[in-house]
Amino acid sequence: MRLAVCNYPAVVAALRELGCAGPVGLEAFAHSDSELALRRFADVFSKAEI
Repeated sequence: MRLAVCNYPAVVAALRELGCAGPVGLEAFAHSDSELALRRFADVFSKAEI
């Protein structure tokens, strides 16, 4: 089974381009290191200013 990889920086860029402002809810599962994945996710969205 192949799983898709979500490019969260691209998601943030698209939301910003569309003018979205407000909460964003996503469901995700870490491939390996859960804590590292959560830090990366938070880093991408906290810098987003959306």
